[in-house]
Formats: sequence, C-alpha cells, structure tokens
Amino acid sequence: MTSEAVSFECLDGIPEILPYGIRNEDYKENGHLLRSWMDVLNLENGIPFYKLRASTEDETEVTQFESGHFTMSWNDQGDLLPVLVDMENIFAYDTSLQEAELFKRESIEKLLSKENITANKLPGYFTGARYTLEPSETCTIYSLFGHTADVKTVNAWAGSIDLIDFARVSFKESISIVEKITDDIQTKSGEPVFDQYCRQSYLDNVMRGGYPITLGDKRENIFYVFQESMETKKETTTSFQFHLNTILRAMGISEM
Repeated sequence: MTSEAVSFECLDGIPEILPYGIRNEDYKENGHLLRSWMDVLNLENGIPFYKLRASTEDETEVTQFESGHFTMSWNDQGDLLPVLVDMENIFAYDTSLQEAELFKRESIEKLLSKENITANKLPGYFTGARYTLEPSETCTIYSLFGHTADVKTVNAWAGSIDLIDFARVSFKESISIVEKITDDIQTKSGEPVFDQYCRQSYLDNVMRGGYPITLGDKRENIFYVFQESMETKKETTTSFQFHLNTILRAMGISEM
C-alpha cells in the first residue's frame, strides 16, 4: 500500500452488551428500570464481567447472580489490551452510538485513561491501541466474548493458557466444525459464489432448527444439536425438546 511507515489509532468492540440475567424481551419493555441492576466487574484484571447484581422478578425471594458474561482482547504478543465499558467515553452525547464523537478529537491514550462508570447503565465493550506499522507489517487484535460460572474462573483460565495459541486453535476448530456440518450440502457448480451460498443457507437453517444426530445402537432416537427456539412475526421455528431420560436411554445409560 505504501513504502513508508504508518501510524494510527484504532478502537474495536461493540457498543451494547446486555449483562447476564436480563432477557431481551424484558429489556425492551423495562429497559430504563433494569439498568439500575446492571454491573460490570473485574476491569482491574482487563476482563470485564457483565451481570445483574440480583434477580429482578417480582418475587418474595431475591437471588444473587454469580454467573456472568465476559469479554477480553489481546494483541499479537498475547498481552491483554485496555478496555472501555462506559460508552460515554467514546460516543459522548451521541446516544444513538453512531458517531464516536470523543474519539474524533481525543487521543486513544486519553480515552483509555478515563474513568468507566460501571453500574446502573447499559455497558458496552471496546478496546484500543496505537500502532506504527512498517511496509508489509501487520497487527491483529484478538477478542473473545463468553460466559462463565463466576469471575474467578475466567481470571484463572486466562492466566493459565497461551492466548495466541488458543486463538489459533479455536479459529481452525471453528472452520472445521462449520465445514463438517455444511458438507451435507456440498455443491459443485459453475458459480463458486452459489456453492458458498448453499453452504451458508444450510448453516443458517441448522442454527435455527437444529442438526439431527442419531443416538444408540439402533439409531432410532434422534437428537437435535445447535437447536435454538426462534420466533418472529414472519416465522416460527420449532423448539425440539427431549426428556433427559430419553436421551440417556438412547445412549445406553441408566436413567437418573
């Protein structure tokens, strides 16, 4: 692209994350109220942990949440990158989250040094850095979004693995899984784009309706994996449900 070194700043992430414990439909109906239960923990370790402080149902018993969603990013050296979860530090007055008004006029270092308000507001997740690349040099930001039983688990996990190797292995594994699933509809035509379209359409239907696999020696019991119950105004996709003992019997395991 150029024979000279290029310096630039970048931000990467998503502007809104619903903390664990909130259903999408509940947030649509009572979004402002539910914000008063939202919390983001663990910023000091570079792995934001999103959850509600307690249950929000109108019940006599209140329960605390230990589980939560987490996010983390790292660079080519496997070092965790600094994070922003307070979107006002990026978008300022633009509540539509379309224009990064502060990022336009302030350095990445200044943005990352700002205090994050982590309670009682809808959080997001961005990471950023300043890079200087020589000709033909590249840089990569790796980001992971997940869910775990508690914050201690993800901290221990992140500190015990090689993040670069994890990203490399996971990327290859995800490609292999998708290819294995869509091999059922492998198409060879004069248009490679059409061939890939067939695979993608098939994958979309699998993720919505489930992928049937047979269990047991007689292969009489069918179980749908990757199944998701999905309802929209235009369509209703069946949610396949099986009693646990039915699955265990099919696998030759005694009932529980």
